[in-house]
Amino acid sequence: MKPKNKFYKAIFVVAALLFIGSIASTGQAQDGYEPGPDLTPDVSKVQERIKDGADLASDVPKGIENIGRDMIILVDRIIFGEQDPTQRLDIQPLLQDIYTALDMSPIIKKAEIAVSQGILNIEQIENSGSFSINAGGGVNYSITQNSNGSSNQGASINPNITASKRIYDFGALDLKVESERIKLKTTEINFKKANDDLFLQALSAFYEVQRALLQTRLARENLASRKTFVNFIRQRMDLGASSSADVIRAEARVAAALGALSGSLESLAIARANYRKIFAKEAAPYILPREFDIEELDVDNIDEYIELNPDLELVKLNIQVAELELERLQQERFGSINSSARVARSYSESSGIFSDTLSFGLSYNTSIFDGGIADTGIQQARLNIANLQFEERRARISLKQQLEDAFSQYDGKVSAVSSKMLVLEGAKDSYNITKELYSYSRISLFEVLSAQEELFNSGKNLIDSIIDRALSKYRLLYLCNQFEEINYLGND
Repeated sequence: MKPKNKFYKAIFVVAALLFIGSIASTGQAQDGYEPGPDLTPDVSKVQERIKDGADLASDVPKGIENIGRDMIILVDRIIFGEQDPTQRLDIQPLLQDIYTALDMSPIIKKAEIAVSQGILNIEQIENSGSFSINAGGGVNYSITQNSNGSSNQGASINPNITASKRIYDFGALDLKVESERIKLKTTEINFKKANDDLFLQALSAFYEVQRALLQTRLARENLASRKTFVNFIRQRMDLGASSSADVIRAEARVAAALGALSGSLESLAIARANYRKIFAKEAAPYILPREFDIEELDVDNIDEYIELNPDLELVKLNIQVAELELERLQQERFGSINSSARVARSYSESSGIFSDTLSFGLSYNTSIFDGGIADTGIQQARLNIANLQFEERRARISLKQQLEDAFSQYDGKVSAVSSKMLVLEGAKDSYNITKELYSYSRISLFEVLSAQEELFNSGKNLIDSIIDRALSKYRLLYLCNQFEEINYLGND
């Protein structure tokens, strides 16, 4: 029947095209016609075109070629930005900010004060056994009533100077001084450890902000591409090429992308708040600086790194302090020998006579009986040593496990970055191929969107891997007590 208007003509043309397409897909016509040309593209040729830099967007119907364009640009920067996104910018500005944060930190200030107090404690103990001179005196007034009714009254003045010195205490004072010197070493190690702890926290805060910034930017591009896709579907629906169900499905993808962006913004807010807590300012726009270029660590040197670890060193120093304390308690049981000299003058008002006194003395003091206090102290000191020796063995085992895990995790993160770079590059090529396939009408628009979603997820995963690699490396340096290398490079 002859069509009566343009609408029926359009239907007739579409039906005819679908019929011809079915013939081409089966390879043989049912009514004796020769099969038409195969419209299925050669995927290998498409890949070759991509490698040769062909502009595939020109082959895609107008409207879809822009979907994900900015996403691909961002992906290219992530993949090919100076070959490695962690090798981009100078690290010096970041280091300077970390040093400033260390200078302002109350924890570091407290550790510095503790070091100064330790030095003063040593001086005080050393001076306690030195020669000392004390001055004293007094004024007395007395009234005496005699039985015969008479009375005597008068005043007396008694100034005096006393000098004393400990001659010998069987080494107890020297042991106490040596103990305080070791305690000062522990304070200095705690000061360095506080610096390293804050240094690692600052690095983590910085990289977490950069992670959140990149993820947020990527999420924004993903949302923008989803919105573009919805608009494209709506245009197709207006032309009768898509249904309202297609629009609903596309809008659902937009809602999901909006949720991902909201999550990224929340993470960014948390990361920035933590950054402000440490640096006392807003995060600087660095964008993934290069990682510290230091000598590679060797897993075969784990035993050496264990001995350098400050936590283990603190335990070993505490054992030394405990041993010295035990020896001091044992030596104090022998007592001490002291010398003294005293010069005194007295004046009596009633007699009007001055009298001078000069005396010398040598004394030995020791405890004969103290109710078992000394013995109890010695036993407690021995138990303390045994407990600290156990802590040392446990610390060695724990540190070895931590170092082995840290080396393994770092190697895994390095491999993950390499593999996810390849995955992301492949996702980019797959996305372009998908658009090429759509130009041949061999796949649906939603398959294009799925490819774009894979591109987004791959970019997100690569960003996470890059940040995780950097953080795992710095944690490894921290466990190996190698942060001094970073400080040296930063001050070079």
